[in-house]
Amino acid sequence: MPLHLIHGPPNSGRTDKVQQAYLEVLPRRPVLVVPSVADIFDWERRLTRETSSLVGGQIVHFRDLHSEVLKLGTAKVLDEPSALTRRRLTKDAINSEGRASLRRLVERPGTVDSVLDLIDDFRNNLLDPDTFDHHVQDEDREYLAGLGKVFRKYLEAMSSASLRDGPGRAIDSLDVAARHWKERPVFIAGFDDMTKLQMDLVARLAANVKVTVAITNETGSAAMELTDSLIADLRDLVPSGQLTEESTSRPEKSRTHDPVLFEIEKRFMSANQHEPELLEPDHALTIMRSVGRRNEAEAVAGEIAGLLARGVEPDQIAIAINDPAGGGRLFRNVLAGFDIAVSLESETPVAETVVGMNLLSLLDAFQPPGRDHAGGIEGSPFQRLFTWLRGPAGPDPELVDEIEKKCLDDGVDDCERIVGMFAERGSPVPGWAELESCGAELVPLAETIGSLARSTALGTLDHDRGKTPGPDSMLETQAGAAIARLCSDIAEESSPEDGLEQIREAILSGAASVWSVPANGTVRIASPYSLRAKRFRHLFMVSLQEGGTQDTERAGPFLSVDDRAALRMSRRSDPEVQERYLFYSCLTVPTEGLWLSCRTADETGKAERPSPLIGSVEELFASPPRAGGRPGSQITFPPGRAPSEDELARSLASLSHRTAEVALDKLDLDATLSDALGSRLAEADTAEARTRRLANLTLRPIIDELTRDATFSATDIEAYAGCPYRWFIERQLNPQGMGPDAEPMVMGSLIHAALDKLYTDRPGSLPRSHDLDDWLDAVPDTVETIARSSRIRLDRDLPGHRVARARATQLIQSYLEREAERPEPVPFHPAELEVGIGTRNADHAAVSFGNWSLKGKVDRVDLTPAQDTSVRRDAVIIDYKSGGIGDLTLEQATWKRRIQIQLYMHAAKEVLGVNPVAGLYMPIRANDTRPRGIGELDEAGRLGGYGVFENDLTEEMDIRMSEALAIADEAATGLMNGLLDHDPATCPNHFDHPAVPDRVDEGDDGDAGQGSRS
Repeated sequence: MPLHLIHGPPNSGRTDKVQQAYLEVLPRRPVLVVPSVADIFDWERRLTRETSSLVGGQIVHFRDLHSEVLKLGTAKVLDEPSALTRRRLTKDAINSEGRASLRRLVERPGTVDSVLDLIDDFRNNLLDPDTFDHHVQDEDREYLAGLGKVFRKYLEAMSSASLRDGPGRAIDSLDVAARHWKERPVFIAGFDDMTKLQMDLVARLAANVKVTVAITNETGSAAMELTDSLIADLRDLVPSGQLTEESTSRPEKSRTHDPVLFEIEKRFMSANQHEPELLEPDHALTIMRSVGRRNEAEAVAGEIAGLLARGVEPDQIAIAINDPAGGGRLFRNVLAGFDIAVSLESETPVAETVVGMNLLSLLDAFQPPGRDHAGGIEGSPFQRLFTWLRGPAGPDPELVDEIEKKCLDDGVDDCERIVGMFAERGSPVPGWAELESCGAELVPLAETIGSLARSTALGTLDHDRGKTPGPDSMLETQAGAAIARLCSDIAEESSPEDGLEQIREAILSGAASVWSVPANGTVRIASPYSLRAKRFRHLFMVSLQEGGTQDTERAGPFLSVDDRAALRMSRRSDPEVQERYLFYSCLTVPTEGLWLSCRTADETGKAERPSPLIGSVEELFASPPRAGGRPGSQITFPPGRAPSEDELARSLASLSHRTAEVALDKLDLDATLSDALGSRLAEADTAEARTRRLANLTLRPIIDELTRDATFSATDIEAYAGCPYRWFIERQLNPQGMGPDAEPMVMGSLIHAALDKLYTDRPGSLPRSHDLDDWLDAVPDTVETIARSSRIRLDRDLPGHRVARARATQLIQSYLEREAERPEPVPFHPAELEVGIGTRNADHAAVSFGNWSLKGKVDRVDLTPAQDTSVRRDAVIIDYKSGGIGDLTLEQATWKRRIQIQLYMHAAKEVLGVNPVAGLYMPIRANDTRPRGIGELDEAGRLGGYGVFENDLTEEMDIRMSEALAIADEAATGLMNGLLDHDPATCPNHFDHPAVPDRVDEGDDGDAGQGSRS
């Protein structure tokens, strides 16, 4: 019988082919094997969409398939041990056979589970103890012999107890499949990798029945490296005569997906594209960058609230996050706080549920004083006891507050005394007396703690009185039942000594977990692995951060990559390869809207690295896609996007009166809500009036310091001119910043220095078509050389450093290609590079403005050819920008007082004796490549091949320069006198600026400043 492979890219019809083939053989009771519980539910819905029911087939995991195979055998199937029993046998094996270093770690949380995972890994790779020992001896790896002894001892203990665990059953099923599985076709779908044991079972089944395997794959895509390996392994699994293949192809256009999303799917990391035209961004893609986890969650919640307001059903929205059990809970809680129906799909250890954490708090508080716990709830016994008292099973919250305050006032921290205080008030601490009555006997303790777990779980339902219990309550009731079963297992299987500690350790161990499945009618939070083959109208991929440094020599805590190879074990998938595959798979999920969300810093301002995969998507576009997210300075939603009444009130309170009135008029709220908001804003006004503005600096030592050396940089002048408050806080108080990320700043320095060297090595030259290849070939070595400098230090063999160097090389080469496209004749050529003015080791002194002087560094000055020495040469002043320059347009520069380039133009005129005709902010980016700035245009509307400007500035040139110099002089005077006067009418960074109210719904990121009520 054949092994049949169906492979092709996403949205190419593979799933439809599997479904059709499955239904055609339904009378033969086919089995469909899928990776996860969610996949089972999704396939059940898919197969019964038209018939509402289906009889004959099965949809299972591999584990269930092993059980189906074993039913056909004649040998007795041994009982399967509980997770707790497996952990106990593993712990015994370590204590009796393990190395001394491993025995010392056996009580540490996670050690036993890691060893058990390794034993399962051995068996999934079809290793037995004898084969293990043979490889250890042949490969001279005696240091692994101790692990082999633990492995052997575990299997011997399992056999002595007449037990057979899951991996053992799977191994037993191999021979049974070869002999007895004759009739039922097998389908396998949704896998990107398989173990040796799973592959062996597929081979044995394929010898008897047709086995169809459907795999997502696209030839030439770097994102498909993972499934490339799987297809290659499957092709080697059976003789060529028993293998058939069928490939599916993606249509030219999609009938279900937004055109831009469909193009992203086709082009992402594809080698099949031959310099395609860049995409134009639209509403379908949004790149969100936030500072802090909660800011990110609130930004996502705000976007989802907007979708729901426009009529999108909650179950058509999904959030993909790598760690749903950990990071997903914050998103769930934030969405629930905005009254958005949400469910979290995750496997959660009972110790991380409300029931588990509260019960552990009670057990920790009940333990004798001074007892050293491995893991558990943080805090003193006093704090742990009050955690329990504030949980679902606790007494009246007001009584708990009252007694806690009294304890703090009187210095009472003894748990027994606190329990007595509650008893005196007629409200005994739940569970305390029951635990005391058990003494040290294991069985009564297990029964009591199991009963407490169930009653605590029922207490979580109190919050859902009068309605169907929500997903959180259902999860907690499952956790209570799981802990009760765990206690029952302990009573039957464990030694009677120290029963309380055994139960506590079992809860912490991870031996019991609960699975939360998505509820209908809710926004779904799940892992990329779970969502990768689904369809939603809108998908948010969140917390897209770089994975950090990977130790490529290690393959787990016990084995290295070489160790696995020596033991003939399968190669572990590279985490970066897995990440690329899952990212790409999720790109194919949404049909209308895709949001890619990352963090640039945490809540303390510490830099975080976004995933470089976001940049790979952005580079597909001719200009930046729609931006979103929340920076650290943004503490409220824009009024038009506030997801709840509370958030709308906070948003309006952060604005001045006039801007808030404009916003309210646009929102067109009903009278009741407007009145309620008015009352809340009036209260905010009263509070704001007490702290309206900063006072000017008056201390003579401070003024003397500011005027001692009245030489200011162009960025200092620009910052003060933009907003004296911002200048004072950012450049004088100098608080720890919430962003931007420090690494992009180093990246900018790398690009600047590399460009300087490239042009310095070719004085007066520009890349032209005839020598462009020489310029481009020089870029990689130049970047590598600069990256090794002490100022940059991006030369290590780390993923982040490699990505930064590759990214810098790509950006510089793209910029040089644009330079080479400037039409001949080119009137301006690079003449001066990195012109230092008034800085350390500068060639030129600071430029005097009378009572103050200007310093800085000009990146590049391009000049016309030298002619009559008595005539000043025309010059273009260039300032490289590797970051965004969207706010450096002519309009923005005018009212935001972005005067840096004008000051550099004046400085160049003074120190170089040139005639500046333009100042350009030159983007070094993959998209948004149009220069911004000011300059004189020729008759054709072009400035010497530098780009097209929207306005003819010929008559305005002198006015623009005069305005900039006047602003600079005013700012310098204010700087020297310590003036913090802040005029809302003229401050460009204030919400009251005339240009801002028209954009109130666009999320303007200005300072609240004077007049705000935040």
